[in-house]
Amino acid sequence: MDYFIFNVDSYPVLPGKIHYYRGVTYRACDYENYFKRNPKVWFRASEPDKWTDSTVVTFTNYEAKSFIKTNSHPMIHHISNKGKLAALISGEYYQPRTFQFSIVATHKGNREQKIKIIGWNPGLNTLWFIKKVADLTYGGFDVFPIIYRGDMDQTIKEIQDIVAKSNQVKKYYSSDFLIQEGILNPLLISIPTSSGLRKYDIRAYGLLVKAGEYSQFEYYFFKKYLIRKSLQLYNPDSTDPAVMLTNTTQAKELRAELTELGSYESFPVEFDKIYQVYVDLCQNRLQPLERTFIMYPNPTITIIGLDFILDSDYHPYLLEINKSPTIHCDETLRTRFHHGLEELMFADDFFDLTFEAFIETESRHYSTENWLHVPHSWTD
Repeated sequence: MDYFIFNVDSYPVLPGKIHYYRGVTYRACDYENYFKRNPKVWFRASEPDKWTDSTVVTFTNYEAKSFIKTNSHPMIHHISNKGKLAALISGEYYQPRTFQFSIVATHKGNREQKIKIIGWNPGLNTLWFIKKVADLTYGGFDVFPIIYRGDMDQTIKEIQDIVAKSNQVKKYYSSDFLIQEGILNPLLISIPTSSGLRKYDIRAYGLLVKAGEYSQFEYYFFKKYLIRKSLQLYNPDSTDPAVMLTNTTQAKELRAELTELGSYESFPVEFDKIYQVYVDLCQNRLQPLERTFIMYPNPTITIIGLDFILDSDYHPYLLEINKSPTIHCDETLRTRFHHGLEELMFADDFFDLTFEAFIETESRHYSTENWLHVPHSWTD
């Protein structure tokens, strides 16, 4: 017999026979062992007479070869949308200057398009990144660096060409874009196997847990993070994506060994500043926003990826939030690109904060070995 963790009509697991979401079933991910070691936790909501030593524990997910991510809650779609996030954190000290714009047809039936970026007044030789406004993007392949050289008409034409090319050859069409200022004097990093310095960013992880229909979200921050380096040496005058972009997907596509696990105990970055951004984001932005979506009925687990870049003064900037950070359960990819990060991310304390909280219908308000809890602002 197969025993499914979520969303199988004949074996509902969550209290009240709540089903999560429909998805692909597959085996052999590491945290499967937790449920094998703790079967009694699940007897209350399943059929214990059918549980035997030969039971195969499986689970559901919409994306093959990834760990559990339940992105069905509408707030998650909201904060992972680049445009909505930009509006949500507008004016915060950790937001790079960001402007949104839309493409407009010059007249009906004409494919020519024009853009106007209201309020955009770039400085000479400043770096900017054009991004599609969406809540799901594809590994940086829809991010385009440009440098303003002083000719606004020429720059607008360049942006129009980028927009048209992006919509024509990339994975999805978008009429809405944003342009985000690049960080002056980004903090750089060396690679032991080569000379020179590279640009890098930090992929941090947040865990959002909603134990039931009437419960608040609880917010946690993972204590380790990924360092993601550019594929080529840094050159401030370049617009080459290999120089200016840092993401795991590009590294995988080029079979590059340029992503490694860092930790706040050892990596020489003022990590507390990044954590404080997450605390500020949760308490001042996400908790008030949460009330808009409070009646969503299902329990929710969401791991979000928060992409930060730091300048040479260690000032952190939040570039975007990803609702589906790639967290592989394939051992080869995990070893190469995450260096065992999942072994810590999905240790037993993860299950205490999530599935066991669901069974007990009681949110966890404490930090664990691997996850820092963010208190609600009204309890500070």
